[in-house]
Amino acid sequence: MAPAIKTASPASSPAKKPLNVGTALPYETRTALHLKGLVPSAVEDFSAQEARAREQLRSKGTDLEKYIFLSWLRNTNLNLFYRLVLGNLKE
Repeated sequence: MAPAIKTASPASSPAKKPLNVGTALPYETRTALHLKGLVPSAVEDFSAQEARAREQLRSKGTDLEKYIFLSWLRNTNLNLFYRLVLGNLKE
């Protein structure tokens, strides 16, 4: 008879929060996670990222280009995507 394999139940295992914050990831976290050289060297706050993403979105000429940009942003930086979409619903 094979020994029983114990697995952690979802309630007992800590939830892992995704770190898709782009350049807003602080230096201390980058060092702790050994990400030196794997992420951009600049550290910005979310407002600078949002302003840059908003300008990129406004530079797109067609709705298809805007959709492609927002789709890419959703896949790469979920926090920034929601901040940009919820902050600019009229656009």
